[in-house]
Amino acid sequence: MTYQANKSLDLPLKVAVTEDDAMLRERVLLPGLRDFGFKVDGLGDAAALYRSLFAQTFDVVILDIALPNTSARRIALRLPKSEAC
Repeated sequence: MTYQANKSLDLPLKVAVTEDDAMLRERVLLPGLRDFGFKVDGLGDAAALYRSLFAQTFDVVILDIALPNTSARRIALRLPKSEAC
């Protein structure tokens, strides 16, 4: 499989990765996304994501489907909608 960047996007895209498994987040997800040129913030739970969203904006939010004390669906419904959606 070949990866081709969409040249019409402002790169690097800012990505929030919300994953409670620290080893998966820090050793697999974040380095892999950085290798593709994304600017990545790793977050361990929904509360950290909400704090981060209050302080900055992201182009993409990646959610663990089974976060403690909440669900990815519940978080997604609370995320601000972009004008592009």
